Amino acid sequence: EPPVREEPLGMTSAMVAGKWKVNREVIADLILTLGFVASFIPYISSVSTPVLIGALSVFLAGAGIALPILYRNRAGLLFRRLLKPRFAVFALLLPIGPSIVAVSMGKWEALLYALLMTLTLAVCQIILGIVTLQRLLKIFSTAGIVSVLLFSLVEWHNILYSVASGTRLIPSHAQPNVIGFMFAGFAIALIGSSLDRRASLRLRACYLFFAVAAGVVIYAAQSRASLLALGCGVVFAGGLLGIRVIRRRKLVGRGLSPSYVGRIGVHVEKTLHIDARYRGIGTGLSGRVPRWNKTLSTIESQGLWLFGGGYRTSTKELGFSVDNGYLTILYEEGLVGLLAVVVQILWLWRASARRCINGRDDTEKIVMLTVFAILTALLVNNGFDRYLFGLGNPFSLMGLLFLLTDKEVLAERTALLWRQAMGGILGAKRASLVSPR
Repeated sequence: EPPVREEPLGMTSAMVAGKWKVNREVIADLILTLGFVASFIPYISSVSTPVLIGALSVFLAGAGIALPILYRNRAGLLFRRLLKPRFAVFALLLPIGPSIVAVSMGKWEALLYALLMTLTLAVCQIILGIVTLQRLLKIFSTAGIVSVLLFSLVEWHNILYSVASGTRLIPSHAQPNVIGFMFAGFAIALIGSSLDRRASLRLRACYLFFAVAAGVVIYAAQSRASLLALGCGVVFAGGLLGIRVIRRRKLVGRGLSPSYVGRIGVHVEKTLHIDARYRGIGTGLSGRVPRWNKTLSTIESQGLWLFGGGYRTSTKELGFSVDNGYLTILYEEGLVGLLAVVVQILWLWRASARRCINGRDDTEKIVMLTVFAILTALLVNNGFDRYLFGLGNPFSLMGLLFLLTDKEVLAERTALLWRQAMGGILGAKRASLVSPR
């Protein structure tokens, strides 16, 4: 009777380890997708601010505990990321520093929001030690699909009324420009995901369909800043690749006559109210310019130029939304905070452009191109919205992850220590190749 050949223990261990790795990555992706979607749900429901803060705090605390447990073999590396200077600047110096000063003037709410921001950035730092940028963009795209579906299910009657009457889409639980801001980020991420040739044709078509759907919602909401940001992101990305997206001769030569182009322009002007009495260019960008002037005068009169007046204090103290991310940071975190945020975003913007041009393969080029386009939209849109350094919506959370992105994250080396990883892989291979005597 021939001897029974036993499977080597090394092979079994490697198989179990591989299966556990797949399972924990799926769980981590689900947690992060749920986090993005959960930050969108308040904009389609009537959730009060205290309930939102409580739910967000519980979720962040849970994610901060669950992710290191899932990746307990890297727990030391993950928590070591919390000691990096970039984290200290954005999670401690920016929100908490000015807020401590604000507490001395009785602004306790500023410290509460600052601590929430610090907790959010701590979880973001842990996430960047687990998930590569490629996975992060896929997760953000998936959350975009779910968010577009949820918005369509909840607001279908308003969408139908807007399409039928040609009037502005007014969501039941959110301001139209906020929806436009979030959907602009989703649309660019979905377009980038649709360019991935490794994905199936059906999946790429699905990404592209929901990107178009997000763009339609932005257009129906008449969020002109978001449309401008979306357009700049796409055009700048096309320019980065050296592609001429629009060729006048080709378009006109194929039946798009100048008269038809003129009619399209008239339709866009009427739909977006470019020259309207209350929302047109002549109103000072819908009344934003007078608010910006008042914000600057308040900063000067109260001496807030250097360190600001505390996180999330601008709207309550000024009595209106500043609607400018740069002025909001200047008012709340001062010139120090504004320079830190802008320098980091511009650094990542330039680094992603260079890596896209000099990328090693098509996948890296697409990832860097998508990051470049998202950052372009973020920079443009925050000229008219106040979410450059904020939390509570998916696009702002993505912006916080970009604020903490460093060279290691760009090189996709933070998920593991290469020495330990290669040692474990080689050890498993050696064990699997040992044949029983």
